[in-house]
This record gives sequence, structure tokens and C-alpha cells, in this order.
Amino acid sequence: MRRARHRGTLISASPPALPPRTLASSLAPVEVSEESIMSSASRGLLISADAHVAENEDLRARLPEHLRERMPLIVPGKGGETDVETNGELRPRSSWKKLSARDRELEFRTDPSLGTDLDRRMRDMAREGVDAQVIFPTIALNCGGSHQTREYSKTFARAYNEYVREAFTSASKRFKPAAMIPT
Repeated sequence: MRRARHRGTLISASPPALPPRTLASSLAPVEVSEESIMSSASRGLLISADAHVAENEDLRARLPEHLRERMPLIVPGKGGETDVETNGELRPRSSWKKLSARDRELEFRTDPSLGTDLDRRMRDMAREGVDAQVIFPTIALNCGGSHQTREYSKTFARAYNEYVREAFTSASKRFKPAAMIPT
């Protein structure tokens, strides 16, 4: 929504409404091309402000050896679920809720790259009609929490920021990874 002041009166202008999307249309296969991506300009810009990438071995390898085991790592679990491995211990990540096939797809549980396969991400964005994504970590959002040391928080934030910058920003202007700021 755009807002402007005109002689002391607040004027609001809502962007044009987007055409409705149905589950059937969002699951249909799509050909991805620059033309199809750019054609979204006629319907308005759709930005996913809650996209994620999972913490993986590539990111863990960027940490100094003495800090690696502290980093939560998402690993395949039973029946399409994912577990979290920290300090050598496994714990179920989502066994408390039942996930549909659609939920598993949206949460990249069927994606062995855990969200770093950019071709797959672009195809998913085209299918969903998403023009750009703001990308956050998954379970490491709390890396600066009180349960971690300052050394770990600073080191993890630096490694994560470099990792997502290399993985996403050079690939496309459509990906905007959020930086981690240690607390």
C-alpha cells in the first residue's frame, strides 16, 4: 500500500489485486523462461518474504572445527520428515505435526539440496507466481540466542552471511538473503 500526504490528508492507494491462485494451477508443471518471469510485471510484484534455506554440511564446513558440532544441521528423518542434529544428538524436527505432501514440498523436505538447488527454487517460484524471495535460515534463526557463546554467534553469522551471499546473490537479483546479526 502506498501512502502520501496531500494538504495534511493521508491518501492510501492499494496495489492492483492479483488474480486468484488455485492449488491445481500452482501444482501444474511450468516452463521457466525470462519472458514468463518478467510477464508478472503486468499483474504486480509478488515477493515471498518468508523463504528459507536449511543449514547443511557446506555451511557447517565453513566453521572452525571446534565449533562445527554446535551448529544445528537438518538431516533426513523417517517418512519424509527431517531431524535436527546438534552436538552429535538427533531429535525429530516436526514429528509433533502431520505434514501433507504439499507442506513437505513447500518446506523443501523433498529437496535433497535443502533449498540450495537454484534451478528447482526458480521453477517453484515460477509455478507459485513468485517474483523474488527474501531468504532466511531455518533453525539457525536463533543462533545468537543466550544458549550460544559470543564466539559461536559471531563466527556462525559471518559464515552464514558469506555462504548465502555466494549461493544466492550472484545467481539472481531475485534472491535477497537476510543477513544474520550476532547478538
